[in-house]
Amino acid sequence: MARAIKISNDSEFQEVYDIFFEYFEGFIDNHVESLGIGSEALFVLKKMKTHCEAVDEDHDIIAAFDKLINNLS
Repeated sequence: MARAIKISNDSEFQEVYDIFFEYFEGFIDNHVESLGIGSEALFVLKKMKTHCEAVDEDHDIIAAFDKLINNLS
């Protein structure tokens, strides 16, 4: 099982990552090698965002995706 890792010294950015880990632990387990830096991580995050758009009624998850994607871009 994957576990949350520190990926940034920016505490706000790390908090956003931790939110994703909480929601998508199983998805992260299956794509842990893709969650490094660079285009593979962005590809995985964009796929996760697309998957969530239909169920994110409050848009808080999508806003967190956008922030995370922007920080990695």
